[in-house]
Amino acid sequence: MSEIKDGGPAFPQQCDHPMAFVGLSLRDYFAAKAMQGLVAASGDGATNVSYDDESVAKSAYELADAMLRAREKS
Repeated sequence: MSEIKDGGPAFPQQCDHPMAFVGLSLRDYFAAKAMQGLVAASGDGATNVSYDDESVAKSAYELADAMLRAREKS
């Protein structure tokens, strides 16, 4: 199985403390933003889209992974 590329930290900060919290990965940040759009689109009445929780989460990470791949190409 291949390792998931998470894009590193979403909001990097330099910290020398060994127990420092690194925070959100760029992949998680992208997925959260994608999830907001998916959920908003499913309930706006303009689209005939409906998602269950698992579908939203999976789709959000698929979009996040696509955004990370696009970043590598640019």
